[in-house]
Amino acid sequence: MDRHFRTEMKRPLVTIALPVFNGEDFLAQAVECLLKQDYDHFELIILDNCSTDATERMCSSFCEQDRRVRYYRHPRNLGALPNFNSAIRFAQGEFFMFAAHDDFWEPNFLKELVPLLLHDETLGLAFSGLDFVDENGRASECKEIPPRLCGAHSHFLNFLNYSVRFDYDYIVYGLYRTEALKQALPFQTVGGGLRYSTALFLFRFLTFAKAAGSRKVLFHYRVRSRASDLNDDNRLRWLLSYGRSLFYFYPLLCATIRDSSFSFSQKLSLCLICLVVIGFRFLLFAVVNVLPRTRRRRIKNSLRRALAKASKSLPGKRRGEG
Repeated sequence: MDRHFRTEMKRPLVTIALPVFNGEDFLAQAVECLLKQDYDHFELIILDNCSTDATERMCSSFCEQDRRVRYYRHPRNLGALPNFNSAIRFAQGEFFMFAAHDDFWEPNFLKELVPLLLHDETLGLAFSGLDFVDENGRASECKEIPPRLCGAHSHFLNFLNYSVRFDYDYIVYGLYRTEALKQALPFQTVGGGLRYSTALFLFRFLTFAKAAGSRKVLFHYRVRSRASDLNDDNRLRWLLSYGRSLFYFYPLLCATIRDSSFSFSQKLSLCLICLVVIGFRFLLFAVVNVLPRTRRRRIKNSLRRALAKASKSLPGKRRGEG
């Protein structure tokens, strides 16, 4: 048997799905970062949602330059979530990751995450630390992953840790076991936008699979606009919209917990904890985006310290829990 073939057989194939619509501004950078991964045993599937800009031409060029790239163009715009959902149909790899067309990654992103899934069969999702970057690629904020989220605890504690740290839905762009991902799909439409659909999907995923990762910052998440750029009237409207979105999201989250394999007492505790966390998040959002700027920082820091203290008070891994 050819030595190169034997080596490829030992390394699981990774499917990278990149849904895109009119992504000509950042698509080239995203694809270039992915093709330069140190772990090169992957396929890159680009799913074009009927773009009207130069995306199609760019993708044709990518396919000509690298045989690992496959390009599919939908005959009509399906919407963002259906485009993401369609990706799994084309996957051939044992592992799978979603990639946004405007983000970028360090060259060792896959090389760091693949071993995590290989060494622990109980994990369904591996992820890394990340930072937020602006439209010019400059880092604006580092999203430090707490150590508690990086360890593999029991199934219940794993879910509990994420329910307390409600703002880590960005790990949806981590590395999945393909079969586990199939069980959690599809993404559902949730009032309030893609972030709530993502969060609900992740919680559904965590009802039957565990997640853990590396604290290394290997993923750069591009942010186009921030609440601080809005005037006072728009901030108030956004606050009301945020509260309405949480109001619709919570019953869906409770239904996801209800349908899980957790015990009744665990389900009840998770629903109550999520209610407290959602209320806390709404209060924090109001402080950050509505109150006068001179009063925001002190109250925001107090709320964050309280949330961090509550997170640290969670029970640790108990003997015998896997």
